[in-house]
Amino acid sequence: MTSILPAVPTYVSVSKNETANVTAFEKSDAQTKSDIAYLQKVAPGFKTVDAFLKDRRAVSIVLDAYGMSANVGQTALLKKLMTQDPTKSTSFAAKSANSSYMIFAKAFSNWTPPPLTSANFVNSIVTSLSTNRYEAKEDSLSAGLQDALYFKRQASSITNVNQILANSKLLAVVSAASNLPDAFGSMDYEKQIALLKKNVKFSTFQDSKQTDAYIKRYLVINEATKATAQDPTGALAILNGSGNSSGVLQSLLPASSSTSSNSIVSLFA
Repeated sequence: MTSILPAVPTYVSVSKNETANVTAFEKSDAQTKSDIAYLQKVAPGFKTVDAFLKDRRAVSIVLDAYGMSANVGQTALLKKLMTQDPTKSTSFAAKSANSSYMIFAKAFSNWTPPPLTSANFVNSIVTSLSTNRYEAKEDSLSAGLQDALYFKRQASSITNVNQILANSKLLAVVSAASNLPDAFGSMDYEKQIALLKKNVKFSTFQDSKQTDAYIKRYLVINEATKATAQDPTGALAILNGSGNSSGVLQSLLPASSSTSSNSIVSLFA
């Protein structure tokens, strides 16, 4: 399904006021309000890892906040993350090279005192939960928004290729915006590293304007790619200003540019 709203203008609008938008979403979304109230009520009672893992609803809410909803029900995996020292190379989190696992493990591996008894810690989970759900809602209207908004929040902390390879959201943006080949995912790890080092300028992510341009490039290419996959004439329709994109690609291209795929790739170079 193509985007209901054009990605780039939506990103520009949403990213300017995301904090306020998330707050409004948190207050208006019934499921999110209910989940927050539930977590705040039961969290102080979780004095052990086992006690927490027995409450499936609480686990589901917390994992949603950490972008790990797919791991609901994987009790053995979660217990490893919550009982092993993630700073040790032998830990499951370190071996997995999964950024979400590592972040979760660092937050939950120390139970003296139990982390969920801290109101400030629970509030940080609530913020992450609301942000993730708000961005998912925006993504349902404009494909790519969730990864784009996440990338914007993380950009200034991206300093090496390992961070990108360990994070599927960062990699999705970089793969498109840096024009990595379609076969990138099947390449040897060392080749992936070499290609990223060659094509990614990390200094770009330290400047907000350059970061925004990079993200817009991702959104343009992502939208055109999805349109082409669903309809061979879709990308051309986007470039010509018809359909759901409302001419956003055409407005971003220089007046002298052609409407070829090469023009799309050259955006924001």
